[in-house]
Amino acid sequence: MISPTAAPPARPVRSHLAAWLLAWIAVIVYVSLHPWSGWRVPGVPLLAFLSEPWPRYWTRLDLMMNLVAYVPLGLLGATWLARRLPTGAAAVTSVVCAGLLSCSLEALQTLLPARVSSLPDLLLNVAGAFVGALVVLVVGPRRLEALPIAIARALALAPGSGPGVLLLAAWLDVQCHPQSVAFASGELLPLLAGRFPALDGWLQSIRLSGEWQPVAEVCAIAATTLGVGLLARDLVRNHSRTAIALPIVLGALAKSAVSANLLGARNALAWLSAGTQGGMLAGALLLVLGAWWRPRARLLTAIAALAIATVLHNLLPPNVYFESTIAGWQQGGWTNVNGLLRALAVVWPFAAIAWALWRLRQRRGIL
Repeated sequence: MISPTAAPPARPVRSHLAAWLLAWIAVIVYVSLHPWSGWRVPGVPLLAFLSEPWPRYWTRLDLMMNLVAYVPLGLLGATWLARRLPTGAAAVTSVVCAGLLSCSLEALQTLLPARVSSLPDLLLNVAGAFVGALVVLVVGPRRLEALPIAIARALALAPGSGPGVLLLAAWLDVQCHPQSVAFASGELLPLLAGRFPALDGWLQSIRLSGEWQPVAEVCAIAATTLGVGLLARDLVRNHSRTAIALPIVLGALAKSAVSANLLGARNALAWLSAGTQGGMLAGALLLVLGAWWRPRARLLTAIAALAIATVLHNLLPPNVYFESTIAGWQQGGWTNVNGLLRALAVVWPFAAIAWALWRLRQRRGIL
């Protein structure tokens, strides 16, 4: 008989494979149909690209991206299907489903004047999914599914932290896109004003004046640093408090790399303005204190911090110098990827707040 005072058994670590698979499918769909505007009825059938001549012009970047993008899809799909099917059947089904997804997206691209559907893209996508499924056949689905669990234990991640790790990975990806304010995200109002010009006057009326911009920028960066750090703290076990600084450090390195690419190596730290330094320092000091709070207090503080940062990012006036710099940025073949990063930046804080609320519900009763 189990003693009534005995500690409850620890929950097993789960791989959250389905969450990663759905997230990757969403990434592929968004990038494939970017910019999601200008839809029109074409004068040819949607599947006409299957019989059209091969394109005369192509780049190695396009070939690489079409191939590499579907490798994780084939791998994740085959691994997930292997829970229900024999490994060989799971690999074949994964490749077929990836091919159907690619064919559907290529057909939908016919409705977008900015995109060009082509048979080579479809074949490269299928080839990428085949490579991913082949890895599952060679290594084995059980070993692959055990790998993230082993990594989670080695990194001392808390149980059920898979979607949270995915959120932090998305936040780091967002930092790879230039931002007018360091770590800015959730800028929904400017996006709505661009889509609905009638809202522009209202937006201008609620924006902060220039004299408040330095203070608001410091507060927004401090709140983001605190919120992201507390989310990271909730994902690790109690003896791994030092890991909370890792997302901020990696985010700073990403922003330095982007600045060096956009403005030159000498300006790698151009993003690290006085306001950014003050905000990161203030956020770090608060984070040192917050890391020792109880889980419920940490999650509530993270929610409040991310909400404050999001409001401030929406109310900050536009940075004319930044906008002129971005206007001259030649994105080339990375246009679709940068579009995805902008979309992630818009939705990220809302998804992070939703995740924190879900974790808070899980931890009900923890004081």
